[in-house]
Amino acid sequence: MRAAKLRCKIRHYSDRDKISIAYPDNPHKTVSTTSAQIREELIEALHLDLIGPSPDDSLHADEKLDREPSRWYLCGFLVPYEAKPSDRADSTADDEFNAPNQDKSDDDPVPETTSARKACFPSSMGLSFLITSNTTQLQVTATWGDYSPSPRPQETNDPSEDPKTDTDKTRNPLRNDFIWCRSPRQETLTVSIPSYSKPHPLEIPNSQGLQLVISVSPVSQISHLPPGPHVSLFLVNKRPPADSENRDTAYAFQTALTIRSTTSFVPRPDPRGRDTEDRDERTAYLQYRDSFEFAVGHNVSAWDERNGDRCHTIGTTWIPRAEVEKVVPASPKDLGLDENALNIEALGNIADFATLRDRSVASPNSTAPGFNNSARAWLR
Repeated sequence: MRAAKLRCKIRHYSDRDKISIAYPDNPHKTVSTTSAQIREELIEALHLDLIGPSPDDSLHADEKLDREPSRWYLCGFLVPYEAKPSDRADSTADDEFNAPNQDKSDDDPVPETTSARKACFPSSMGLSFLITSNTTQLQVTATWGDYSPSPRPQETNDPSEDPKTDTDKTRNPLRNDFIWCRSPRQETLTVSIPSYSKPHPLEIPNSQGLQLVISVSPVSQISHLPPGPHVSLFLVNKRPPADSENRDTAYAFQTALTIRSTTSFVPRPDPRGRDTEDRDERTAYLQYRDSFEFAVGHNVSAWDERNGDRCHTIGTTWIPRAEVEKVVPASPKDLGLDENALNIEALGNIADFATLRDRSVASPNSTAPGFNNSARAWLR
């Protein structure tokens, strides 16, 4: 795995309700005390460590790294479309996983070693979504970070930086003689919706080769989706590839798209369980028939800002998030039933199943008052 420094620390207090996350590079950060704040801090820490600074992260917007950003961050960047295969692959990745060493006898078969494959970096990412027929244009905001190398300052007073005595490069092969400085970038374009046609590229100003590629197609009747134009919008890195030593200068890091429309995007159901014979898929289709989404990601996940069944803003995210509603079963008291109707101790004192089955009305000597009627009401 790449070497990445987690830039946060989790503090546990004696009071189990008080947990906080502290950032060493930002000691003035407010201590979190609620579970919602803690989860938000954890997501922020993961995003910062695995992808890099977000567009609204002013503290790390101009960060400096002691190694190539493609070796620091795990995802969120796009390589040039015409890059060589060697520059498109992760040179530090190795998909060969061997089982842990265990005591084996001479008769145990030797496991077959799987071939190692290099992971390839993407050159594009984007969203697919539905719009109404009267939607004529979209506002698209693209954000990313560019990194450029600068010579590492030499500390003449520090003997550890003496080229004759410095062995840190031998201990850490990822270190080089440069630091990588980040420049945050953002451009907003007004994109007109073309007629049904092949993909149409649009140059992003001041990006040195980044493009938006939009394609529009009609919705097929067999797709079981609402009628109207189906739009796919991609951010593509068409920059000229750099040499292998400076390949990261042509990469686009922390890439993100935000798409806004004056008319609401069209909600789309998940049609996977509609015509399948898989029982689990059909059950899920029935249970979540009222659930829908406004966008689908390609090489990335999607998010949306919705107000009821309407949505005017969608975007990309490298760390998907979902809110799960809290489920709290109704208590017997909430239903106007005896609080002991479902008491486990009372149920355990019942002599046999026939007694439990026949008891429909509470009696003075009952150990499970009105269980049958109470249970039926509780289940309803």
